[in-house]
Amino acid sequence: MNLIMAMDLNINQNFQEEFCCNVCGEVIYEGYVVYNGHYYEYYDLKRCLHSVYTPKEYEQMLEEDRAYKTQYI
Repeated sequence: MNLIMAMDLNINQNFQEEFCCNVCGEVIYEGYVVYNGHYYEYYDLKRCLHSVYTPKEYEQMLEEDRAYKTQYI
């Protein structure tokens, strides 16, 4: 049983979840996350973000802690 647990730990260390932009489909390394009340949306570029939300809408979501900018390593 110890061997199986050790193998699982090694597998999980190599696993990295990738997020893709909801607009262009590119893998996100740095971008924007928005919670729309039902699920999370991901945008890699400001251009993609603002094709869905205006700058004013995004600022409002930031103030309400429903959006943030992030970086994935």
